[in-house]
Amino acid sequence: MEVVRRKRKGLRWIVRGREHSKEYEEQFAEERPWLLAARSGDPEALRWLCDHTEAARREAARFYLPGRPDQWPDAENVGWIGVVDALARWKVSTGVRFLDYAVHHIGNRVREFAQAHRSPVRRPAWLFRAYRKMERLLEEGLEWEEVVQRAGCSESTLASVVSVYREDLSLHVQLGRSGDEDDRTALDLLPAPEERKTGEDWEREERLLILKMLLSELDPEARHVVCLSFGLGAAESRSLTSREIAKRMGLTRQRVERILEKALRSMRLGFLRQERCSALHPLPLGVGVGQLSRTAPFDEELAEEIA
Repeated sequence: MEVVRRKRKGLRWIVRGREHSKEYEEQFAEERPWLLAARSGDPEALRWLCDHTEAARREAARFYLPGRPDQWPDAENVGWIGVVDALARWKVSTGVRFLDYAVHHIGNRVREFAQAHRSPVRRPAWLFRAYRKMERLLEEGLEWEEVVQRAGCSESTLASVVSVYREDLSLHVQLGRSGDEDDRTALDLLPAPEERKTGEDWEREERLLILKMLLSELDPEARHVVCLSFGLGAAESRSLTSREIAKRMGLTRQRVERILEKALRSMRLGFLRQERCSALHPLPLGVGVGQLSRTAPFDEELAEEIA
């Protein structure tokens, strides 16, 4: 009888495992067309992707910046860069749901942002854990006395924890009192640089960074063909024809034209993806487009999936 019971228990466990795996496959099949459309730059699919990754980005922002609620919106925006990273590298053939794959990319991006904006004062680990626990209890709507009782420490200890995390001052905090007319912040008192770039200069610099990033994704032969075709290299000040490029590289003209056509198609898709993602979720102040990861190269599998 004991052997039969063990067999039945094992069979039930196998059935539950199959049901779970079937549900997982259904969810994977449901989100697949949205992800392929988002990869091709579809605005509606990108909005769907933004909504479905919002919880993961919000959780990562609160985990890596527990005492900096003023930085949470920017950290969530930086988490979108991780979503773009995962979207460029995720493949249908792996059979893994996108959020399971993207959560590590989101965490890495938010952690880098938190390290760049962390306080120069290192706090003990127990202090960090106590503050996180107190924060979760306050989010539940508990009163201060209930928080002290649930935390298992004295009221003076919790008060000291709060005072330690309140010592950091943001540059965007108003210097005057709440009733004063002076709305200046510490950021307003910093000296401005002598040479200020205009909006056109910033836009041109961002486009050049995107162009360099897209060129770096091409193979050396295709990159050389593109640079010679448009005169982008330092050695060439003018654009060459396909016949001149073929003669210089020792290839046929038809081969050069095919390489150029495929390279431009890959760069056009990558540029469209970056433009769509930036318009949907703009980067916060202090985070340039150069921090975006390199987009995945265009291949035949991607072309078939998009089609």
